[in-house]
Amino acid sequence: EFESRPHVSLAVLKDVDPVVLLRIVEQWAVRRCGFEMELSAVAAFPGDAGVVFVAPVISRELLEMQDCLYTALHASGLHVEGFYAPGKWVPHCTICTKAPGEMMGGIVDFIRQTMVFGVVSVLSVSVVAFGPAIELGAFQLTG
Repeated sequence: EFESRPHVSLAVLKDVDPVVLLRIVEQWAVRRCGFEMELSAVAAFPGDAGVVFVAPVISRELLEMQDCLYTALHASGLHVEGFYAPGKWVPHCTICTKAPGEMMGGIVDFIRQTMVFGVVSVLSVSVVAFGPAIELGAFQLTG
């Protein structure tokens, strides 16, 4: 199952006013520059969520981007889910969710043979509500 375009989630929040969140993310985004990120591996999270993802090479730019957003959200009194705290965050580009366990190996093998790996440009960030995925706003990284 795939609800949205490929993405690397920087933060997940619950029960937040979208207007407040959009304002914070927009103010944060205009101070950030786009950068390149290399997608280098495919993996799956443990457990029964059936999440297969492509992992980026960890870079200073990526870690700083996520840390700065987390700090801005936290400073505004918003609670970011624990797995997205700096030092706990696992950067990943979700490929699929809810994959049955018996299909996980085949999905990973299939992705290994695709052209998904390599350098990509990160030029914008989006605020997305999930269940189903609805993009609430997108902001260019123009800093």
